[in-house]
Formats: sequence, structure tokens, C-alpha cells
Amino acid sequence: MNKKTGIACMIAGVLLLTSAVLLLFYNRQVAAQAGEAAQTALTEIRREIGARRTAQQAELAAQSGASSAAASSAGTAQSEQRTGMTVAKIGGYDYVGYLAIPALGLQLPVMADCDLTRMGIAPCRQFGSTWTDDLVIAGHNYRQHFGEIQTLGAGDAVQFTDMDGNEISYLVREIRLVKPGDVDKAKNSGYDLVLYTCTYGARYRVLVCCDRETSGG
Repeated sequence: MNKKTGIACMIAGVLLLTSAVLLLFYNRQVAAQAGEAAQTALTEIRREIGARRTAQQAELAAQSGASSAAASSAGTAQSEQRTGMTVAKIGGYDYVGYLAIPALGLQLPVMADCDLTRMGIAPCRQFGSTWTDDLVIAGHNYRQHFGEIQTLGAGDAVQFTDMDGNEISYLVREIRLVKPGDVDKAKNSGYDLVLYTCTYGARYRVLVCCDRETSGG
């Protein structure tokens, strides 16, 4: 190798290393922004759920003969039904509730529909519903979103709270790795809840398969 070739190789190596560092920095920045966006939405979702509960309590009180003045409070967001689940519009997007994974210290809002733009903000309902026990929630592998779900183990708890304040408890049953084209294995897993993301490098998809928790565990 002559001197010129050596210098060219050195320059190319420096450029590649610089590009890798910049890409890493960019990815971390995007992940941090996604985490902040999710937490902002989560705050609004909790507030909305609280408002709905207050309105429901006031309505029950009014029906039992108490004052109906508070019953006019209907929450801060418009809502509709989608696959049996109440959907609330918050910050211009539709949400169906929020997810809690205690083992990872995560609480995340869940959007009603799934696309890349929405997934850049929060995990999304990709298929199914809590009403039909086939809910699939997809999320990016950002550390602030679903980046650590592959570390969960059988028996770990997952909770989903819908926009009506209903809390549903699940237990992790198994972790599956599938190929990117095997979307049907998430959609028709046979489990009540599936959390769905990709591995780093996107070579595989991670499925965290959960069933509703029963009194027997």
C-alpha cells in the first residue's frame, strides 16, 4: 500500500466513524424526543380519564337524586368507539388508553391507529381490541418505548387502562422472535395481548405474548 492509498483509507475510516457517531447521536435524540412526546400525551390521557370518571360519578349521583350540576362535565376530548374501545382525541391524535409495565418502569400512552408518524410519538394499537382479547400494540425499539421488552420474563405483569378507566391486568406468557414478514403471528397469536417491536438492526420482530391475569395467576 503506497502512502496516498494509506492516507485515503485513513480519511475514509475517519469519515465512517464520524458518520456512525452522528447517526448514534441522531438516533438518541429522536428517541429522547419520542419519550418526551409520550409522557406529555400520558399526562393528558390521565387527566381525561379522571374527568370521565368524575362525570360518570356525577351522573350516577344525579340519577340517584343528587345535584346534576356536575354531571354536565364530559371530559376534555371528543370520543368515539373503535373495535369496542373508547377513543379520545388528544393533541390531534386518537388514543385508546395507556400501558404500564412495572418490571421496566414504563408507562406509555397507546394510540388508536398505527403508522410510522404515530409510532414516533407513542406505541400504537396495530390490531384487535381488549373487548375481543386480541389486542396487538406495536412500538419502536426506542429505550423510552419498547426497546427493553425482550428482557421481560414469564409471569411479569402488564396493565392496560382504557379511556373509560377500566384497568386490565395481564401476565407475560412467552417471548417470541419472528421474521419481519410474519405479521400474522402477531395478529393471530392466540394470546389476549401482544406487545410488538423490532430488534436492533430490524432483523427480527419481538413478540411479548400475554394473557389476562386470572384469580389463579
